[in-house]
Amino acid sequence: GSEMCKETVKGLGAGSWYSPKGGYFITYETLDGCAKNVVAKAKKAGVVMTPAGAPFPYGKDPHDSVIRISPSYPSLEDLTTAIDIFVVCVKLASIEKLLGNNSKFLTAEKQKKKTCVYNVMMFA
Repeated sequence: GSEMCKETVKGLGAGSWYSPKGGYFITYETLDGCAKNVVAKAKKAGVVMTPAGAPFPYGKDPHDSVIRISPSYPSLEDLTTAIDIFVVCVKLASIEKLLGNNSKFLTAEKQKKKTCVYNVMMFA
């Protein structure tokens, strides 16, 4: 799982991860302020994840950047699909963060630029 994620987002500057030598969890660290957004986007796309900030006391990540991935029961095929969806969600949340588009109200010109960047990042 972590190798597929690593190869897909490598070089984008959209976060980092720790690939454990053993154990169960995969830790993904997003850009500051993006973890909850990534998890919410994944949920909307049908991928239920551990809540953002789960490794922290009371689930409160001071940087909103840590996602603990715990692939409980999926088949390899489902896991591959879930990782593909996760990667798209990371890209979208990162683009929103980098463009400063946390507002739902965008001008038409800004919306065009945002759509263009989404298309480039999604297919890069």
